[in-house]
Amino acid sequence: MNTEEEIGEIKKEIVESRGLAIRTNNLLNSLAADIKAIAKKQASYERRMSINSAVAYVLYTVLIFVGLKLGYEWQVSKIEKEKEGILQREKQLKAELGAIKSHKTAREQAEKKIEEFYAMIRDGHVENAIDSYQEIMKLPLTETEKEMFKDKTNTMRSELSLERFQQGLNLSRQKKWKEAEEYFRQAIALKEDATHIASVRLELAIALRLQGRQKEAIVVLSDLLGTTLDREIADDATYQLGVCYAEVHKIDEAQKTLKGLIEKFPGSQWVKPSREMLVQIHGMKWEL
Repeated sequence: MNTEEEIGEIKKEIVESRGLAIRTNNLLNSLAADIKAIAKKQASYERRMSINSAVAYVLYTVLIFVGLKLGYEWQVSKIEKEKEGILQREKQLKAELGAIKSHKTAREQAEKKIEEFYAMIRDGHVENAIDSYQEIMKLPLTETEKEMFKDKTNTMRSELSLERFQQGLNLSRQKKWKEAEEYFRQAIALKEDATHIASVRLELAIALRLQGRQKEAIVVLSDLLGTTLDREIADDATYQLGVCYAEVHKIDEAQKTLKGLIEKFPGSQWVKPSREMLVQIHGMKWEL
């Protein structure tokens, strides 16, 4: 190879080296620009991160305080409710205690009156015991006590009613009709459903008739005959009713009543007196 060719090769290499240097320089400049842009972006990112961190910290702090406040308010509300429940329970317990004390006091008073009631029965003060019965039943008694007092009082009423009936009969035998009437009425008032009351009503009607109060006797006898009666009392009441009608000159009613007695009770002791009464009524009818 000659010199000229070598020089040409060297020149070519020099040109290529210069172009390479220029490209390298351009690349370095571009790289530097990229590095600067990246640095700016990194700085901006770091600023944003700092701001975001600060905001996040503030938000976190606010949320913590809000949570604490809500928790505090919930605890306060819970305590207030528990306090209210305790106060309500305390009020209820006080009311129950007051009721227990009142019941105890009432029971002590009731026991005192019960003892007095027993004393009346034991000592034979039957009328006083009967008069006290309604007051005793208003006391705070057990069901057993109520039933026992009810049964005992009913027994006393029946016994006293029977006693009044006997006293009325004794007065009737002495022809003290007014006094007898009073005892008969007492007997009825004491125990209207007693087994002897039908007989009492019959004797009351007789006492009224013999006082000249036939109209009142007719009411008593009519009511009596409207109930279920034993044969012996029914024929007695029917005869007395017929006599009352005759004595107040209700002729038709008297005849009907006495004839009914004869037909319904043919074996009665009042058949013969009824026939005699019918004869008298027949004569009274003609006179009228």
